[in-house]
Amino acid sequence: MSAACPCEAGPRSALAARSLALAERRDDRRRPRASLALFFCILLWLAAVPAVALVLPALSGRVVDEADILDPATRAALTQKLADFEAKTSDQLVVVTLKSLQGTSIEDFGVELGRRWRIGQKDTNNGVLLIVVPSERKVRIEVGYGLEGTLTDAVSKLIIENAIIPRFRANDIPGGVSRGVDDIISVLSGDAEEWKHRADEATRSDAALGHDNHPDLGARRVRSDFHDHRRRDAERCEQPPPPKVG
Repeated sequence: MSAACPCEAGPRSALAARSLALAERRDDRRRPRASLALFFCILLWLAAVPAVALVLPALSGRVVDEADILDPATRAALTQKLADFEAKTSDQLVVVTLKSLQGTSIEDFGVELGRRWRIGQKDTNNGVLLIVVPSERKVRIEVGYGLEGTLTDAVSKLIIENAIIPRFRANDIPGGVSRGVDDIISVLSGDAEEWKHRADEATRSDAALGHDNHPDLGARRVRSDFHDHRRRDAERCEQPPPPKVG
């Protein structure tokens, strides 16, 4: 058996080495792009998982008592009060009590509910949610863009801390919810400036005393677009859209 000629092996080996080096350089250029694409895919997946996992209650009326903390008489009285308020102002206020937040924040849960339920009128975005989660000691007032200048952060916090929470602590949950609804209606019915004045005084008083009242109660509200269609409901929830409140 004859040995390979050195004059032939040398050029072939050099050509093979250059080809291998070129292939490695191409792979090196591809790896960052592939890694970046994988990174963005993971980010999108992580962002989608909490929304997909949420199971939202159906919008069965103006009072959705999933946590079953309101007696029938209170539910009926609130339903009538909210219907009268909507007929008078077109603003839509819905009370919802939840068994749990399913591992997410009350802020995110509130936004999902508002978008899913399409609270308020589409052209004015004048919806409000009063959210109560007794098992997690959370209360929140979620406000649509159209009412953000009236039902402000400070006013919402004042209502929660002065009207709702004291009654909850006295084991009067129906009373706390009813009083919260009354105060929200008062703000939206024309007493907004008086409420803002009271809220400003409370804020100054808290600042002077160095108080951070009830940080775990979710007292601040968020400006929400309840009619934002940028993300499809089918991708965000596990149930079909509920009917609009009649």
